[in-house]
Amino acid sequence: MPSEPESEIGRNLRGIFAEILQVEVPPDGSGLISRGLIDSLALDELLFQIEERFEVTVDFEQLERDDLETIEAIEQLIVRSPTSQPLRAAQQA
Repeated sequence: MPSEPESEIGRNLRGIFAEILQVEVPPDGSGLISRGLIDSLALDELLFQIEERFEVTVDFEQLERDDLETIEAIEQLIVRSPTSQPLRAAQQA
């Protein structure tokens, strides 16, 4: 069964990993923390980049490790952010 094409958010996230964090994300986009691909400093930079690029606020009190384990989980974190309304509207246009 063919996989779904990656979303604009997913492509942007891969760009952050490649360009800013200099981390090669596995093709399936998983194991980012459990495989040791990002450490605490990279995690701080990732969260900063998410807030800047996607203009969302990450709720650190609600943040779970699983929210950052895969590209898809990070994408869901961005989409469910209370400040992501403009992002959703742009995706629907």
